[in-house]
Amino acid sequence: MAHINSTLPEQIELGAVRRERWGTEIVTTDGGHEVRNNRWATPLRTYDVSFPPAVRTDPVYLAVIELYAEAEGSLHSFDFTDWTDETGGTVVKVRFDTPLEIVGLATHLDQIENMTLVEVRQ
Repeated sequence: MAHINSTLPEQIELGAVRRERWGTEIVTTDGGHEVRNNRWATPLRTYDVSFPPAVRTDPVYLAVIELYAEAEGSLHSFDFTDWTDETGGTVVKVRFDTPLEIVGLATHLDQIENMTLVEVRQ
């Protein structure tokens, strides 16, 4: 997996909803007890990104499709600005977690409604 120096349009990044997942594993010991292990020191962030009607324009639509093609779906990571954090704009490496569902032509901007991005740890 490689990292590409591209990003989503800012109008799309501003509306993202951040979710945090902890990598907790529950392991049963030989004595029958459970031990909880945490795989990461910080939670793994995922982002739900939607296309509100106010940003459904041809340039935004085409920029998302171009980035998806450049990233080859979920193969490569790219930069994403997390505007929901305390510092107000941390750049995070993410990849597409769900396929981009394109139903119509570029004139049917309401066909892409949402997608999920997941943080990439290295």
